[in-house]
Amino acid sequence: MGQFAAGRPMVGNDFIVPTRIMPVKPAVVNLPPQPQEMYIDESVLDSLVIADVAQTPKIFEAGKPFSFFKVLLMGVVMAAVAIIAWSFLSPLFSRSGVNLTQPVPAVVADLVSIHNQKVSFALADKTFTAAPADIEKWISNDISAEGQLIVNTEAVKAYLSELAAPYYKEVLNKIVTADGQVLAQGKDGAKLDTDGAYTQISNSLLSGQGMNFNLAIVPVVSQTLTPADIDKLILINTTTKRLYAYEYGKEIKSFLVTAGQKGAETPIGQFKVTHKIPLQDMAGITPNGTRYNQRDVKWVSYIIDEQNIAIHGNYWRPRSVFGNQNTSNGCVALPDEEAKWIYEWAPVGTIVITQT
Repeated sequence: MGQFAAGRPMVGNDFIVPTRIMPVKPAVVNLPPQPQEMYIDESVLDSLVIADVAQTPKIFEAGKPFSFFKVLLMGVVMAAVAIIAWSFLSPLFSRSGVNLTQPVPAVVADLVSIHNQKVSFALADKTFTAAPADIEKWISNDISAEGQLIVNTEAVKAYLSELAAPYYKEVLNKIVTADGQVLAQGKDGAKLDTDGAYTQISNSLLSGQGMNFNLAIVPVVSQTLTPADIDKLILINTTTKRLYAYEYGKEIKSFLVTAGQKGAETPIGQFKVTHKIPLQDMAGITPNGTRYNQRDVKWVSYIIDEQNIAIHGNYWRPRSVFGNQNTSNGCVALPDEEAKWIYEWAPVGTIVITQT
């Protein structure tokens, strides 16, 4: 048996006898409450901010000094946003407060009377009346230096041009050579005379009193010109199969072409380049009834829209055809590189004369 020691268990060969310790109940002493002091390390105060860091932009992160340059950057950004916003809102203010010398109710009354005035155009037995929405477009978003409304003359001109378009007939000038040879016969045109209406609308629209116009279709007499009077001119002879390019009467280029074959001859007369397409497919039926679908035709300059007649490139015919045979379905074709030159040289509106 082991030796007994106070405060320790007695250990034997087959058992342990624990030491029995009696609990002692502590005495209770009631002391008066004492004031408590809190000590904070001053280095901690430097990293504190009165804000919810989780919901605060990074510019206010705890532990980082407040940067003057960040504040400046924020000011610049806010100013830019304000400028952009004003660029969108200012037209609204200029439309509703165009005359800054008047009270707002007077300005609104002016705009209402201008928009709702009656502006009508009489032509023979027809009468056209401008809608308030059209008249509104005739008022500029800008104002004068005196704070007054300004008429948008370009919008007035566009409206009158659209009104006159159905009555326009293009004038074709007679073109003769210096020795009197007629290259193209002339033809008088016609137009709707809107010059007086344009002037009066521009001068009197802001009165809000309304206007009535009697319009008339007037002839446009053709003139006689020589190639020297024309900046750019294309002359095509379908018999000799030649195309000539002139600048003020001086020949600067000539090309061999293939024009319309028998039964699909190229129309003869005076035309203009109407529009251009750099690449397109062409399909149709030849005079003998054969259908064709030619892909990737390059450098297409149209001269007769109603008949799909154009000057264009032709990559599927051998060089020997150009200048020797008319093989097209009405168009005037050249090798691609030469058609490209015409395409780039001749703008829309260039006069084209075809002859035999």
